[in-house]
Amino acid sequence: RRAEARAAQTRELVAVFDRVTADELLPPADREALYREIRSEAQKLAQVEGYDYVLVNDGAADMKRDPRSKESYFEQVQQQIARRRVLVASAKDDITDKLVLRMNNNRAAATQATPKP
Repeated sequence: RRAEARAAQTRELVAVFDRVTADELLPPADREALYREIRSEAQKLAQVEGYDYVLVNDGAADMKRDPRSKESYFEQVQQQIARRRVLVASAKDDITDKLVLRMNNNRAAATQATPKP
């Protein structure tokens, strides 16, 4: 039961990643670095909070259709469904805010620690 409770404490990491990268329009190398930072901080948060799993809630987003695609709408939806791993996740188990706060605090501390010329 405890393992189930811990497993239920999930996070929509993709939403964080998409929101940040979309807002900042990061080039691919910076996106990769950001993703690594998110993974690292999620792992640290999981250890501190006692989570066994931190999942990406990829089931929350609506299906997207690209009208410019050569693939039919049916094929686009089928591909999106095949890539999804989480169907439902409770908002009470969402640790996005904790993760974002942790990352923001780390960046603020790094900025303050950097000596100014």
